Formats: sequence, C-alpha cells, structure tokens
Amino acid sequence: MFKLFKSTTAMCFVGILLGVLLVAFLEWEPLVFIVWILACLWLPNRVANKKLDKIIDIMQMECNLQKYIEIYERFLRKWFWRVGFYKKIELFLLLNLSYGYLGIGDKEKAWDVLSKIMTFPDTRWGTKKSPDPRWGAEGKVVYNNNLAAYYLRVNDTENAAKALEGMKAALENKNLSCANRDKYFITYCDKQFSLNMVNGNYDGCEQFFNLVFEWGKTTLGKTAAKYNLGKIYLHYDRPEEAKAAFQYAADNGGDSRFAVGAKEFLNDM
Repeated sequence: MFKLFKSTTAMCFVGILLGVLLVAFLEWEPLVFIVWILACLWLPNRVANKKLDKIIDIMQMECNLQKYIEIYERFLRKWFWRVGFYKKIELFLLLNLSYGYLGIGDKEKAWDVLSKIMTFPDTRWGTKKSPDPRWGAEGKVVYNNNLAAYYLRVNDTENAAKALEGMKAALENKNLSCANRDKYFITYCDKQFSLNMVNGNYDGCEQFFNLVFEWGKTTLGKTAAKYNLGKIYLHYDRPEEAKAAFQYAADNGGDSRFAVGAKEFLNDM
C-alpha cells in the first residue's frame, strides 16, 4: 500500500538505501540487514494505511464523495497496479471507487468500475493460493455488496438477489475475521431489507433502519438510514415523520445520493 503515496514511497526507499549504506560501512550481519529491510517495508505500509483511513473518513464522516472519488481515480492512474502482485491492490482500489460512485449516485460509472472486476469471484484471490486469504475473503464480501447495491439502483431485483446470495456465501468464509463478519452481516441485512422494500415488502424495515441509525458510527451510514426511513414513513402515510427523516438526510448527507434524493422528496412534499 505504501506506493499509493509519495511520502511513504520515499520513506521506504530512503530506509532501504540507508540500510545498504549501513551494511557497507558498519558491516552488519545479514540477519540484521534483513530485519531492517522488513521494517522499511512494514512501517511505510502502516503509515499508508493510516492515510487511507483518513481518506475513507472523507466519504464516511464528511460525506464528500466527489473528493473521495477524485483521490481514488488518481490512485488508479498509476500504471504498476495492473501488473503482478499489485493487481490485487488495483482490485482493492476499484472496489473502493465503485462504492464511491454508488454513494454519489452515478450508476453508469459505478457499473464501469464494477465491470472491470466482474471475474473477481472466479479468480484464485481469496483461495489457499492467495497471498492473503483473509483479504480475499473480505474482498468477495465487498464485491457482492457493491454489485447488489448497483442492481438495486437500477431496479434489477433478480440480479440483486443473486449478488446477495454471493455475499451471504462469502460471509461464511472461515478466513473472514469475526469482527468483519459481524460488520458486513449488518451491511448484508441492509441490502436485504432494501431489496424487500423494492419488492413492496416493508415488514421489519422500520425497526431495522432505526437500529442502524441508532448504532451507526458514520455520518454517511446514519444519513442512508434516515433516507430509507423517510421512504418507509411515506409508504405508511406518515408525512411529518418522513419530512423530518428526509431533512436530516438533506442536512447531513453532503453530496451523497441520499442527500440529493432527500431534497427531491422534500421539494415534492
């Protein structure tokens, strides 16, 4: 991951160069040099992951999806993601970018990105041959989640249901950590209730999205929950509650599709 940022790339190569110089002048033992090189790879990756967390906060906490998308588009313009070991990092970037486009409501670009990884579930990524099977397991969950989100946006309920079946199967992968399984199970339920709503079945939806809002830790997640609650209240002919829910989404959702959609509902009420 360190190659995503100039600062962490420089940190890595300067550290390696310094190690080479120290070996030449201090006559380090080979084992000491190996430990030094491993540290030069581990630390920049650690710093890069912290930087990625801050970028994710741009979307999840600030609800500035356009800025988030621009950052990931810039990442993907680097040529080396498309070769060798870095291919799996490119898939990670594509998954995050597709989530950004889905969040901002650009269905066409979301599909363009997802179509680049349509063969993802059939690759060896996430099997015993994968360098990191745990990441592969999580990747398959995210892929199917994003695919289900896309199909829900275009009202293709049949393929949305198939994507959710794939997501459910990925959640059963033993390489997925318990923490990630619990986190993504909530996401799976979110998509399943959304699919039920598209199919006209609102049973349990209000209770679920109220819990999502109450337990939510991100602004985007809480905004999405309020947006869905607004639609549920309209279904049950409770316009004042719907208006309050849509107002929350409009006020807090930044440039997300939930804020845009909420404003459209408010204009029509």
